[in-house]
Amino acid sequence: MTVACVGPSENCALLTQLEPHCAGLRREHRIEGIDAAIEASAVGLVILVWRNSPVEDMHAGRRGPDDAAMFATSTELQAAAAKALRKDNRAWGLLDFEDYLLDRDRPWPVTAGRNLQDLGYGHLGTYQRHVKEQINVLLGLTKHVCVEDPLATYLIPRAIMYGRFHKGMPGWDSSWTGSGCCFPTLGIVDGAIRTTVTKPFVTCRAGCRSKTSSVLFAPVRRACRTRCCSG
Repeated sequence: MTVACVGPSENCALLTQLEPHCAGLRREHRIEGIDAAIEASAVGLVILVWRNSPVEDMHAGRRGPDDAAMFATSTELQAAAAKALRKDNRAWGLLDFEDYLLDRDRPWPVTAGRNLQDLGYGHLGTYQRHVKEQINVLLGLTKHVCVEDPLATYLIPRAIMYGRFHKGMPGWDSSWTGSGCCFPTLGIVDGAIRTTVTKPFVTCRAGCRSKTSSVLFAPVRRACRTRCCSG
């Protein structure tokens, strides 16, 4: 007997459309097996909840984390995210990860013992709201049974889009430059999942850095026809 999803039907429709796309990306990027899927999902989780967040504003500020701290913290958080996703109850795992991210007393790596309270001064409220909003979205996805693994379906395309060479991905030890390309990923608009085609931060042959931009599309199948970098 088929169990009906308790999540929004719009999200079910988009998850079922995204699943074959995610499966194709997994084959292309050699993300094979449960462990590899969890590691890649953890990369997507860190990017969604922490990296592409008000942390960017902290990073740009005078007292925020520098490049070395951002890299080291991202790597550390990937392990914490993978641990959360390996829990039998993923909802509890996500809530534990939320607590870890919002701990204002936890020292960040490569910061001489500085913590979120110090590094995030002036951005703590927006950062907390962002983290909680994104975790709430993921908690909602854990209730879906319309696809085999809704979190992997949602997070792995994001990991490939923004972090294909991050720790936890098959390309972790590779070095790469190029103009990149656009992948559709899911975003939340007015409480429902919508497909987002987003350009990554990449380095082109001319040495410039493309700007992150997003275009919201309803159908997953619609392709991005813009170039990621004019260089």
